[in-house]
Amino acid sequence: MGYWIAFVGGPASHSQRRYLDPPGHPECMRAAIRLCPFIVLRRHRRAPGQRHPVPMAEPAGFAYNQPDTWTLGITRGFRIEIIDNIATYLPAQFKSSTVFGYDESGHIREHL
Repeated sequence: MGYWIAFVGGPASHSQRRYLDPPGHPECMRAAIRLCPFIVLRRHRRAPGQRHPVPMAEPAGFAYNQPDTWTLGITRGFRIEIIDNIATYLPAQFKSSTVFGYDESGHIREHL
């Protein structure tokens, strides 16, 4: 991936530095913020459960709901912790963080 890696998540994931999704290349994660429908649109509807009957494991304290803000954190490393067969990704201290939120029309924008 290169020297720097990035994590994208809500405020709780960022403050606790605990993520269910693995890191990615910083430019790819920036692209995800611009292109992923679940992130881009505030009121994005997920597919009905009957379309995706795959069971999902949810560690204690995690929620799959859409947060009001998203943070892109850039770091150099991470470790993986596995509890009850669920991997969580624990990034090293972030070198930089960028916060994104929703405008009046419900579209994601960088907070300046």
